[in-house]
Amino acid sequence: MEFYIYLKRIIFFKERYENDENIAKQLKMDLQLWLINYITQDDKVYQKLVQEMFLHKETTPEEKTSNNLWINKLIDKYFKH
Repeated sequence: MEFYIYLKRIIFFKERYENDENIAKQLKMDLQLWLINYITQDDKVYQKLVQEMFLHKETTPEEKTSNNLWINKLIDKYFKH
């Protein structure tokens, strides 16, 4: 079932791309959210590795900007326990 949801999203992006729409930001956001969901729900094996990576990662000033605030909140929510 989930496969068909992803397939529909791929078709959606492909059609928009073929119509010369700029899909970069939305596609990036979709892929980031998919990855977070995949790791936290579908692949618990990698969760600890990702947690450790984020816990030991130094944050650059650019990563602290409001443009990246949403991803930082998700990282805190799912990986910093």
